[in-house]
Amino acid sequence: MRSKTQRGMTLLEVLVALVVFAIGCMAVARTTGQQIRSLSELDKKILAGWVADNQLALVTLGGVRPSPLWQQGSESMGDRDWFWRYRSLQTTNPQLYAVDIEVTDDPAFTRSTVQVRTWMK
Repeated sequence: MRSKTQRGMTLLEVLVALVVFAIGCMAVARTTGQQIRSLSELDKKILAGWVADNQLALVTLGGVRPSPLWQQGSESMGDRDWFWRYRSLQTTNPQLYAVDIEVTDDPAFTRSTVQVRTWMK
């Protein structure tokens, strides 16, 4: 117990303050790590989306309906190699067809970073 003439903090109060401060610092470090991982994934998806847009533009400019079988290739963008593939799909309307485009950084296409479907005449 303190007397009225004592000033300052007890050792227990200092330890409690340090524990609270340490918990706060750990929460900030964890949140920062999650944000960095999220930014990396977002960067990857943006680049893959650009590759998909490029392939869609080339398909559109080609003026020929793509095959229903996967056509694939690769492209370099953002210091990475991207693998893309696309195919056409029949729709219920004979004047329209769908085009699926998949982009990934995995040449085996085990998972797609971006998948796009569009309809064309």
